[in-house]
Amino acid sequence: MPGRRLNDDLLGTVLTRRRRVDDLRRFDRPVRVIFGARDRYLNAGVARRFAALFPHSELCLLERAGHYVQVDEPQEVARLILNTPTTG
Repeated sequence: MPGRRLNDDLLGTVLTRRRRVDDLRRFDRPVRVIFGARDRYLNAGVARRFAALFPHSELCLLERAGHYVQVDEPQEVARLILNTPTTG
């Protein structure tokens, strides 16, 4: 099945990266987290939990976007990235 290999090591990757959560909590630069509000896989709850890991984060839930926000809303994603503050 095409695409399946992309996730073959997903569980192992997630488990090993959990050790880095404290690094995220100490990250002192602004972070803009961009998720699609219509994402059925990484939903708004996941987005909120992810954004909460960073002390200086801003969550942007794009109402008309699903899992591939950069495909669904390319101009808005680009605008948000280019306008992310560089200092806290």
